[in-house]
Amino acid sequence: MNRDSDDEEDRQRDQWTLGEYDNGETGCPNCGRDRLCLCPNGKHRCEKCNWCPELKGYAPFFD
Repeated sequence: MNRDSDDEEDRQRDQWTLGEYDNGETGCPNCGRDRLCLCPNGKHRCEKCNWCPELKGYAPFFD
């Protein structure tokens, strides 16, 4: 892997880092957890199942 792709992956990972809890109107529509985390990119992510309501799917996973 080259350095540019490493940098891009780091940027993407940083945007999906779990942030503060944000209960919002409902919890996770996928697993039912009561609260979601707000990521730096403005999207929500469930720390239990990794579901992102804005994507209507799973958030990207980074090793």
